[in-house]
Amino acid sequence: MRIDLHLPGVNSLKGKRRIVQRLKAMIRNRYNLSVVEMDHQDLHRRAVIGVAGISASREILEEEMRGVLQLIDRQKDCETMDRTIEYVE
Repeated sequence: MRIDLHLPGVNSLKGKRRIVQRLKAMIRNRYNLSVVEMDHQDLHRRAVIGVAGISASREILEEEMRGVLQLIDRQKDCETMDRTIEYVE
């Protein structure tokens, strides 16, 4: 999954890094998925994170991806602008 984020209250790359690192840690700890910042590393109000996982059941993976989106939606310091989910079987 690719998630494009807007970070409206951030005024520095250091502030952005703090938010992105916290999000990545929360996703890894709660869902045991791989997470990486993929794009816009030089922009302080934009971030793109990628989330990947492997499962024997597509339904379980879909549930985890929905959970990740809900977790991000509950955060007050970032907004989801766009998301793309791709499943490979």
